[in-house]
Amino acid sequence: MVNRKRIFLASITMLVMMGMLGSLGRLIPAAAQVSGPRAQVDTQVLEALQSGETADYVIVMAEQADLSAAYGISDWEERGWYVYNTLKETAARTQKSTLAQLKRQGIRNQSFFAGNEIYVHGGTQQSLNAVIDLAEVGSVRAPLTVQLEPAGARFSRPLGPAQPQAALQTELNGSPTWGLDDTGAPAFWSDYGRTGQGIIVANIDSGVQYDHPALANSYRCINGNLLDPKCWYDATGDTPEIGPHDDLGHGTHTMGTMVGRNDKKLPYSVGMAPGAAWIACRAFSTNTTSNAILNSCADWVLAPGGNPSNRPHVINNSWSGDVHDSWFQGKVIAWRAAGIFPVFSAGNEGGCSTIFSPGDYVESFTVGAHNEFGDIAYFSSKGGSTPYVKPNLSAPGVEIISSYSIPKNTWVNLSGTSMAAPHAAGAVALLWSCNDYLIGNIGLTFALLQGGAASSQDGSCGTSPTGGNYTYGYGYLDVFKAGQMGCNMAPAAYLPLIFR
Repeated sequence: MVNRKRIFLASITMLVMMGMLGSLGRLIPAAAQVSGPRAQVDTQVLEALQSGETADYVIVMAEQADLSAAYGISDWEERGWYVYNTLKETAARTQKSTLAQLKRQGIRNQSFFAGNEIYVHGGTQQSLNAVIDLAEVGSVRAPLTVQLEPAGARFSRPLGPAQPQAALQTELNGSPTWGLDDTGAPAFWSDYGRTGQGIIVANIDSGVQYDHPALANSYRCINGNLLDPKCWYDATGDTPEIGPHDDLGHGTHTMGTMVGRNDKKLPYSVGMAPGAAWIACRAFSTNTTSNAILNSCADWVLAPGGNPSNRPHVINNSWSGDVHDSWFQGKVIAWRAAGIFPVFSAGNEGGCSTIFSPGDYVESFTVGAHNEFGDIAYFSSKGGSTPYVKPNLSAPGVEIISSYSIPKNTWVNLSGTSMAAPHAAGAVALLWSCNDYLIGNIGLTFALLQGGAASSQDGSCGTSPTGGNYTYGYGYLDVFKAGQMGCNMAPAAYLPLIFR
C-alpha cells in the first residue's frame, strides 16, 4: 500500500514537472527593473519619427507587478482582487510621470495595467524625447497588427472553407461531432456527470452571436442586460447592438466548440463543455486588429465590468502575431496569476519553428490541429525554436462543425488551429467542473492535459529532451484520460506542490 502511494505521488510529480518545465524562467521579474540612462526604442519607431511623421508606439514600464503571492491564495474572489489591485497600483504609481509628460505634449494615449504599458496614438519625436529618459520607462516598441487566421494565401488551398448547410448532413442530427468523440468528451460527461457546470469561459475573438440556438442558454447575461459589461465588451468601439454580435462568424464558431448546447433538438452537438457559461471580448471587426484593442481585452478579462469576481476561468485565443516577441507576455502572466487558464492556437503557418507569440510563450497552453485520422494538419504551425515543447498538444482542427453567425443561426464546417484551441479550452472547463481544487491550478492542469494525452506520431520537426515533439506536443488531447487522473484526486495528494 505504501509503495503504491509513493508511485502515485511520483507520477503526479512527473506530470507537474511536465506542466511547469521552464515556466519560472521567463516570468517577468518581481522586482523593479531599473532602466539605463535612456530607454531602448524600437528602430521602427525611430525611423518613422525621424522622417518627420507621427507614429503610434507602446511604452513598456520598467517595473512589472510582483504577483507571486497570488499563487498562495486559494479563495477565487480574493485571488482575483489581489491581482487586480496589485496591477492597478503598480501601473498608477509607475506610469504617473510618463502620463503627465504625454498630457503636457497633448498626445492621446491609453493606459493598461496588465503588462503595465501605455499605448501612444500619433506620437511625435518631441513626445518621445520627453519620456525616454524617465527612470520608470523600460522600453518603447512599435505596435503590432494581429490576425485571426495568420496563414492565408501562402497555401495552394484555402483554410477553413465554410461548407454549405446541406453538406453537413453527413453528421447525424444531435450526434457529437468527430472532434468531441476524438477528445473523449462524451465519455467524460457519462462517467463524471459533469459538463462544465460552474465554470465560465471567454474568448477574445470576432464576437459571438448571443442568441444562436447553440449558445443562447449558456450566455452568462441571457436573463439580464444583454450588454452588461460583466459579460460583454466590444473593444473595437462599434455602436452597441441589442446584444453580443459577430460579423465574421469566427468567434461564434470557436465559442460553439467550447460550450455549444448538447440538445437532441439541435442538428449538432458541438460543445466540449455544454454546461459552462460564456462571456466574450470582441477584438476583431475585420480579420486583423490592433495592439491597443487586444490590450483593452486583456485588461477586461481580469475584471469584467470592473470587478475581478466576474472574470472567466478559461480564455480562448484563436489568433496569433507574426513575431517571436514578449509583446503580450505580461498579459498572459497576469491571467495565470489570477487563475485564468490561457489557451492559444498554434497558428496556420505550416512549417517548423513557426509558432509565433503569444503561442510560443511557455506560459501559454498552445494547441496544434490534426484530422480524423490523427495526422497533423498541413497548415498547423509547429515548434522547434524553444527549449520547451510547443505546441503543448494537438486537438481536432480539420473540418470542424460548429455554430456560425453568417447568416445567423447556421452551422458551418471550418478548418484551422483556431478550431483546435477551443477543444482544449473546453477540456479545461470539464476538468475544473469535476474537481474544485483544480480551479486556478494552472500548472497542475497543464500536467494533467499533457500527461493524459494519447500517444501521437513523432512528426517532422524533432523531439524534445523533456518528452513530446514539436509537431504534436505531448500527443492528442484526451480529456477523458485527464479526468481519470484529475477528477477524483484528493487535494492531500498534491498539496505539498506549488502550481503556477
